[in-house]
Amino acid sequence: MTKLMTILRSIFLVFIFFYALKLLPLALLVSGDARRGDVMVPFTKVENVASVTWVAVGWIAVETVVGWLQVWAGGKLKARAAAKAAKVAAAAPPPAPPPPRP
Repeated sequence: MTKLMTILRSIFLVFIFFYALKLLPLALLVSGDARRGDVMVPFTKVENVASVTWVAVGWIAVETVVGWLQVWAGGKLKARAAAKAAKVAAAAPPPAPPPPRP
């Protein structure tokens, strides 16, 4: 499951990266006009970048919830295993006393 989540996370992040690059071309970021503040960006592009940002935030939230669920389930499994081991140890007969010394 961990490997599958890693693969899905990687694919999603690559998609978000290239989608954001498509929406905000690098030429816009490094142009002289942009440094002077003479560039007009259509609102639809800004809106699309904002939506991508919210999708990324949502994905991070899902990963956080899944991570905490794994931690919670792991703690429960460890507690259950410890209780079972204690129950088995309590049910086992006590060890035989050592033989008396002559």
